[in-house]
Amino acid sequence: MDIAKQDIAAIVQISGQTWVITNSGQWILAQEVTSSLADIEVITLTAEQIDLNAEQPQVLVNGQWLTLPSQVITSITTINENNQPPTEQQPTNQQSANEGQQGNNFFYQFIQRSADSIVPESGFDTTGAINTDDENSPLTGGNDGDNGGEILLPELSITIADGGDEWVNQFETPSTDLFGKALYANDGQSLTVTLTDINGKTVTLTTTAQNQAWQINDIDLSMFAEGQIIADIQLTTPFNNADINAQDTSVKDTLAEISLSVQKVEKTADNILVVSFSGDVTNIQDGQPVTVQLFFPDGTLITSAETTVIDGQWSLENISTAPLLDGNYLVTVTSNDLAGNPATAERFVFKDTLAEITVNVLENCSTEGETYDVVGTVNDVEDGNIVTLVLTDSNGTSKTFQTTVQNGAYALIDADMSGLADGSITVTATVSDFSDNQASANTDFIYDSLALLTININDTDDSVINAAEDNNVSISGTAVGIENGQTVFITLTDVNGNTLELSATVSNEAWLLNNVDISSLDNGTITATANSTDLNCNPATAIDTAEHDKLAEITVNTTTTLASNGLLYNFNGTVIDIEDGNAVTLTITDRNGQNQVLTAVIINGSYSVQGVELTLADGPLSITVNSQDDAGNPATAKQQVDFDNSASITVNIDTGGDAIVNLAESSNRTLFGDVTDVEDGQMVTVTVTDDNGISLTFTTQVNNGSWQVDNADLATLADGTLIITSSVTDLSNNTAQASTTTTKDTQASVTIHIDSGSDELLNKEEVLATSITGTATAIEDGQFVLVTVTDSQNKQLSFRAEIINGSWSLTDLDLSSLAEGPINAVATVSDLAGNSATATDIAFKDTQSNITVEVAEQCHDGVEIIDLLGTVENVEDGAPVVLIITDSEGNTLRFDTTSNNGAWAYTGADLTGLIDGDLNIRAYTTDLSGNIVSTDISYVKDTIAQITIDVDTGTDEVINSTETPATSISGTVTNVEDGQTVTVSVKDINGKIVTFSATVLAGEWLVADADLSILAQGQLTFSATVKDLSCNTATATADHIKDTLAEVTIVVESNGDNLINSNEVNAVTLYGEATHIEDGQLVTITVTDSAGISQQFTTTVMNQQWQLADLDFTSFAEGKLDFTVTANDLAGNSASNTTDVFKDTLSTISMQIQTNGDDILNELEVNPAIFGGVAND
Repeated sequence: MDIAKQDIAAIVQISGQTWVITNSGQWILAQEVTSSLADIEVITLTAEQIDLNAEQPQVLVNGQWLTLPSQVITSITTINENNQPPTEQQPTNQQSANEGQQGNNFFYQFIQRSADSIVPESGFDTTGAINTDDENSPLTGGNDGDNGGEILLPELSITIADGGDEWVNQFETPSTDLFGKALYANDGQSLTVTLTDINGKTVTLTTTAQNQAWQINDIDLSMFAEGQIIADIQLTTPFNNADINAQDTSVKDTLAEISLSVQKVEKTADNILVVSFSGDVTNIQDGQPVTVQLFFPDGTLITSAETTVIDGQWSLENISTAPLLDGNYLVTVTSNDLAGNPATAERFVFKDTLAEITVNVLENCSTEGETYDVVGTVNDVEDGNIVTLVLTDSNGTSKTFQTTVQNGAYALIDADMSGLADGSITVTATVSDFSDNQASANTDFIYDSLALLTININDTDDSVINAAEDNNVSISGTAVGIENGQTVFITLTDVNGNTLELSATVSNEAWLLNNVDISSLDNGTITATANSTDLNCNPATAIDTAEHDKLAEITVNTTTTLASNGLLYNFNGTVIDIEDGNAVTLTITDRNGQNQVLTAVIINGSYSVQGVELTLADGPLSITVNSQDDAGNPATAKQQVDFDNSASITVNIDTGGDAIVNLAESSNRTLFGDVTDVEDGQMVTVTVTDDNGISLTFTTQVNNGSWQVDNADLATLADGTLIITSSVTDLSNNTAQASTTTTKDTQASVTIHIDSGSDELLNKEEVLATSITGTATAIEDGQFVLVTVTDSQNKQLSFRAEIINGSWSLTDLDLSSLAEGPINAVATVSDLAGNSATATDIAFKDTQSNITVEVAEQCHDGVEIIDLLGTVENVEDGAPVVLIITDSEGNTLRFDTTSNNGAWAYTGADLTGLIDGDLNIRAYTTDLSGNIVSTDISYVKDTIAQITIDVDTGTDEVINSTETPATSISGTVTNVEDGQTVTVSVKDINGKIVTFSATVLAGEWLVADADLSILAQGQLTFSATVKDLSCNTATATADHIKDTLAEVTIVVESNGDNLINSNEVNAVTLYGEATHIEDGQLVTITVTDSAGISQQFTTTVMNQQWQLADLDFTSFAEGKLDFTVTANDLAGNSASNTTDVFKDTLSTISMQIQTNGDDILNELEVNPAIFGGVAND
């Protein structure tokens, strides 16, 4: 065999045989090779380089383990059998050659080795031992050794197969080999290998020595941390327990990452795009090269560039894309760390520097006027980009719209033109593609939107058309933007639906109808509607209303009621055909012609003026009442009454001429006076009142216009001013009253008052600034009053006050030094004549108290009712306790109770009126001394629970036969806690109820597939009820119609024989019933003949029946015809039915007369004559 030298990987010699190893993995004996091998080195393999006990027998060639082919193994075995050593020196061959694998294994290993990677295998099932009994053992030296028979200890080495760079990278980590020497160790000797990472993680492996070497293949180092890995090997000799070991280290480094980012730097004026490439690296050292490559999408390389890692980053700046056309490109970036771990990143980039757009306006005519669609196309702009459309009128007013690109086009349908002036409109369309390339286009069109119509019913000055006006009404209006000659259609409608149809013609943007007679229309509001359209199909509508009224009536009635003085007059009446809210005027005229005018308003067909005090002259009064309806129809009524409204009195007292009642006079005074317009015998009441409000009352009668009280005893009244009042009432209840005053002065006196409020107690605030005041009667100003204040322990405080204008006062006195309890104050004073006057007052000092409050909740639905309770200290039983509860909006409620035995309580406080949320509860009390104490607590009010219900009926609000057995009922809740039960009931029109339940979850609830089949047809009432944890109940209801019934029948009119003959076939009638199916629903009939040919006919339901007449069936094949009818009701329930008839339109008949062949009937044949024939079909 001739082999080229470049195809030879190595030449080895094994057991005296020379083998040529090719690059393809073949092993060829050298004698079979015809080419010259003289200049190629021959490698002689020793026993240490041959391993026949491995799973795949192998040899070590140039530091690389190669799998032995089966023919080489066979050749070596044959040679060894002819020259076998003693049995104990033979290695145990546990392997079998696999000829089918050897070529592949060799090739794989060879290639890996050329790339600085090796994947060897090793391992034994048995463990050897150091053999010291064998005289030829290398451990003893044997007879031929140089050591004189001494035992030689093994020597170990260990190597981590890291490719020689002392780094284990990501390719090597999953399958790393360990190997080394085991000199002077017996085959099978057990060896222990330990691997340790930087975190102290340790893995222990075992192997055996073989041919003074060892090896462990395919160790997965993924479990170890990044960083240094220490490999230790150890052997313990059995005869002296000596430890023999070795160590190697390598660094595990499997991480390397790189990122890629492309940034647009600028687009120059000549549309050249400038970009930069950059990225970050992780676990790649500074200075490592970075390669950036640019490819076409098909993988063709365009260009590449290199840079280096600096501070964990890389970049290529300001790269011009001028040579590149717009399109898609692939950018890749690669780098390696020092351990050989590659890192790569890639991304597709799209160069895009172009964008184009067009714009056009489509004008459409609709029933609502002219509409405008703005449309256009784009080029080099991606779908989804925003197109901005700006419409600008002749005034410069603009409106902006946006739409999106879809399939290379865009459209704005029925643009909203409101706000733009009629006339020329400029449309500008702009768009940007994803690369920010902008495009724009514009166009112009004429906008016409103006068609305005007004209508006005001339309803006279009072805005009501009355009976005198309703046969001559004018109706007019304007028609802006509507051409001359266009028709305006006017409809007048009254409150009862009666109408008048009118029309007018536009002239100079106006229209007019005169002399319109609306008297045939009913009273009430008349609605006028005007409609027209301009020549550009812009519609215009206007509406006006007027009131039509022809009737009015009114009544009046007068009554009186007693007043405190005289009579009060009441005026009442009713109206007919006068509207509520209209005014009623009452004019009251006395005998002197003086008027008093009153007004009222009609309410519910009547009016009233109550409690009127008349100011007119006594005597007869004339009452006139006037009103009118909205149409101006007047109504009047009159009445006459008598009037009496005057009485007067005077009062005097006999004081002896000095206007003073002294001590001698005070017991026998005469009171007298006169009356006017008061009848004799009427009772006069006289009241005398002193400064203290004490009154004495006397009575007498009118006599000849006068009255008198003799010997009136006023001694019991206090000195000072006396007010004397006389009063009398005449027979018309007119009261007269008069007053006068006089002075009573009988002695000198002094008073004293401790200002302690109304409770005679001085509290902690009052005691610091107490006022003590009094009066001095018949004592001259300038005299001093001496005030002495004494407490319960006889401690005294003294003060002085000057009398000024008959009074004296001491203010802001500090009495806090006095003891708690009663305080006695004595005032002493003398007048200039030496008359002494004394007065005393007493109060109680009480300055200590306290209060607490707490809440006891109750459970109520929809309301918050709580119990409030607390304690008081130094507060007397019966003291008021006031509770003020305030919500977050400042709304307040007040509750009052009293203290009892040092406690207080208020049961059932209803917090209705306060909003839910945080409440402030303040409790305060005042003891008998006026000491106010309070306390505050917070409380949360919760009375709201809400629920909704929704029944899934599709889009028709009706539950049909398909939905009935599996209806979904759902809803939401507010202020109801998750986990609460919602009870759902469904009730039909017969009162039958089905019930379901659901659980609140995330504020929602659901009853799925509720079966409503057992409920009756018709309205179903759905009700959902839930209660929150605060006992608040919420309910929601919904009504839906259950409609599951629909039936249809079909009859083919065949005159009772179920056959359609030739006379019937071109005018067939189909009909049937449509029960529970609404009028107007479509009925579809399918007719199929015996040849499978079908035709469909349709009609609609009318009065629960359907019919199709005069159908032509001549095109159908003879034989059976199948009919199928289908229909659906509005609820979606489907109904169908079938029938069949037979079409038979073909028949023939023949006739023959028996003539014995001569076609002549003779006298013998004619009686009887014989006729015959054939009838087909």
